[in-house]
This record gives sequence, C-alpha cells and structure tokens, in this order.
Amino acid sequence: MTSDDTSPRDPRHFPEPEDLAIPAASFSPDADAERTPKLASAMREHFRLQLLGALRHAGDALGGLRRLQERWADLDANLAFGPAVFAAYGTLMDAMRRGSPEAVVDACQGLWTLGDDAIHDARFRTGSILEEPWEAPIVHLMRREPREDGAPGPVAVQPLLDRDLSALGTAFQRARALIAAADPDLDVEIETHVTRLKWFAGHGIDGAASPRAFGVVFLRIPLKEEPVGFILARYVREATAFFLQTLRAHDPLLVNAAESAGTVPAGPLASVLNAAVGDYRAGRVLDHAARFHPGIDLGNARERVAASLERALGVLRAQAVFTPAGARLAAGLGIDARRQKS
Repeated sequence: MTSDDTSPRDPRHFPEPEDLAIPAASFSPDADAERTPKLASAMREHFRLQLLGALRHAGDALGGLRRLQERWADLDANLAFGPAVFAAYGTLMDAMRRGSPEAVVDACQGLWTLGDDAIHDARFRTGSILEEPWEAPIVHLMRREPREDGAPGPVAVQPLLDRDLSALGTAFQRARALIAAADPDLDVEIETHVTRLKWFAGHGIDGAASPRAFGVVFLRIPLKEEPVGFILARYVREATAFFLQTLRAHDPLLVNAAESAGTVPAGPLASVLNAAVGDYRAGRVLDHAARFHPGIDLGNARERVAASLERALGVLRAQAVFTPAGARLAAGLGIDARRQKS
C-alpha cells in the first residue's frame, strides 16, 4: 500500500484506539471484568440510538410514530435488554431494506406491543430452540448458513421437542465451573452478556450467536463422547461474539469485515475474527482444565480448537485489513497487522 493511498480501504480513515470513547486497552482478546459492564452499557446506548434513528426514518415515511419513538427514547441503557428487543429491531431493518411499507408497519407494531417484561428479560435460562416467539427468524437464518466444515449439503437445525435436558444441564454447569476457575474475568463477561442458551439437534453447524439476538448462544447438543469439552469450547467461542459486538459499537475492527473468507472457516471476515478470538480464549480455558483437572474427559476439544484457531489466524493474516483499533486486538492474537493486505 503506497503512502498516498486514501481509498476507503485505507486504515488511516479510522481513528486510533486512543481517540475512541472507550479505553484503548478494551481492544484486547483477553476479558476484563472491570471494563465489561461499561462496554455493555455503551453498546446498549449505541443500539438505542440506532433504533431511534430507524424509527425516525420509518416515521418520516409513514407520517407518524411519535408515541412509539417517545416510548423507545426512554429506554434505559443501564439495564440489560432481552433478546426480543434486538430481534424486533432486526425485523424492522429487514422491512426497511425491502422497502415494504406494510412490513414496516408490522415491525413497528411488534415494537409497540413488546412489554417491559420482554424488553428487560435478561434472566439467564436454557432450553430448546423455538421456545420463544422472537426466535423463528433467527433459526431460519441459521438454517441458511453454509456448513462449517465447507462440505456440500444443507445445515440441519432442529428443536428438541420433549427431550430430557437434565444431562445437558449437568455438563453445562461443569463447563461453566471450568471457565470460572480458568478465567474469572471471562466468566464475568459471559455472565454479563449471555441471557439464553438454546440447544438444537442437527448437523453442519455446531453453534451460533447473532447481533439479531444479542445475548443468545445457540449450541448443537453434543455427542456422548464430547459433552464437557465441546460445550466449554463452543460456549466460550459463541459468547465471545457479544464482547466483540460491544467493541464494534465504537469501531468496525476490520476495514473489509464483509469480505468473504472463501474457505474454511466460511463466512465474512468479521465472523472469522469472532472465531479466532473465541478459539484463543477457549484454548486457554481448555489448557487450564487439562492441567488442573487431569481426571476430566475433554475429548478432542483441545485439538479441535487449536486447529480451528490456526485456520482462522491464517485467513486473517492473508486477507484481513484491520483498523488501528482492530490491529491492537489482532496483536493480542499474534497477528502483525502493520503488514496490511493491499
């Protein structure tokens, strides 16, 4: 990249981390319990302003919505939001992108009818997918994702119906205890952001997390030989996406975030960065568990996470163009982002 390159892909178009509204030290792959609540609150305020902007735009087009706008203007960003709020916003944005006045009205009605209990429904709980009405569009999108292994064929994501989840609950609590023992700051971060764990049966995808349902981790039920190791690794990886979303409220991290990796891991480079930071954290927790709890069976989780991390780092080194703040984050992963892709 030449010194006079001022194209939109030039990282110099983006502020230095010291010039952003959050501490520069926030751009690290390591969790920090003290910063976590502040990042979460700042992200919710950013979301509130985005939602108000969308409602003003919708109101201009429809000729109204004053009461709806006033209601959401009073949303308290100091309180956690339930996933139904993020899902309703996603539905509104989809309707506006399609340019369908009828769909916009429907989405606004959904926002109007959300009660306070749903808006601030951040109590953690687990269960099958499709137990709550806001989930259906998210699950539909998951079913359209490419297979994580890059193989041909569809992704299967199915609810668990009347399956007994008690054994899964026990394995999950064991995984949570291992996370807390290995990295208390990470445990605080996860507890701050995650409000739901949704199990599904299927193949082609092991887990998911989406800004459209902030705080919700979707996990495939593990095979019998991999419960604790699989749950630990994948739960950390998916929950990490919410931490990165709090950073993206201030900086995109990648100049070319939407560019496709075109390989395994599949998906846009933003998703590859999510996977890299999540695997980096999960690998450290798994290593701690193997060292201090030698009797626990982690299956092949450590090997799988290490291989996944190397693939993600390889893609990022070859393709990613980091913003200055993103470069600081990447340095914590061992990526020299000063050698930018031109």
